[in-house]
Amino acid sequence: MVWRKGFRKVIVETDSMSIVKFIEKDSNPNHPMFSLIQTCKRLIAVDWNCNVKHVYREANIVADGLAKIGGSMDFGVLLFEEPPPVILDIVDNDTRGFCLC
Repeated sequence: MVWRKGFRKVIVETDSMSIVKFIEKDSNPNHPMFSLIQTCKRLIAVDWNCNVKHVYREANIVADGLAKIGGSMDFGVLLFEEPPPVILDIVDNDTRGFCLC
């Protein structure tokens, strides 16, 4: 999606250290997520600057809020033109530099 939008410098932040390790190291072909991990590695290897890094959940509270509401949504890609109402306060605080940690 970001490639199609023309972005060529991307930082992917995740609160899952396991994901970062899977992406950075050789994966076990017997791992149940091997195919998905390989797909991620191929996407990262495209001609762009894409970095995957670990951040603590508290450092990206907006993403954490979206993840929490994601469990109740249909599977697939959902693009928001505006922040969903349930995270408006979180986004507002984040843009003003407030930490709810």
